[in-house]
Amino acid sequence: MEKKNKNNSSNLLVFGATGLLGGCFIDNYKKIKKIHVAINKTKLRDKKLKSIDAKKIAYIKSYIVKENIDTIINFAGLTNIEKCQKNKKLSLSANYILPIKLAKISKDIGINYIFISTDNFSFKSKKLSENSEIATLNNYAKNKKKSEKKIIQINPKSLIIRTNF
Repeated sequence: MEKKNKNNSSNLLVFGATGLLGGCFIDNYKKIKKIHVAINKTKLRDKKLKSIDAKKIAYIKSYIVKENIDTIINFAGLTNIEKCQKNKKLSLSANYILPIKLAKISKDIGINYIFISTDNFSFKSKKLSENSEIATLNNYAKNKKKSEKKIIQINPKSLIIRTNF
């Protein structure tokens, strides 16, 4: 079930908006989309954007309903490979637990979920497909791979984008 707002345009809740990819997305789409931003630690550059505390997961669901959000885009993640190797708990939290919670929220409410993953994998075959077998190269990739699998189990309509940025 896809939820739309009154004027039939996208109403987005963006996680990871202060990172490079999330920031570029917002800069390019803030004039044509209604964007809300979930903030963890870093302050938002654009004070005109409506923001919420990303740490308050229980609040996020009610915020989405109240603000008539139709899509969650999750750019958030701990992408520093060395840090992910040294602090496995932090990597798990950012790259697995948060994405799974957002997948559950999107499924419960019936809204779109877009998860930005990684291409930090090793592939056994040169000819790739959606179901190609992948091997993880590090803890970061391990958590992203685990996230992808669980997200599809929770909300099969989710869009997962593997990218390198």
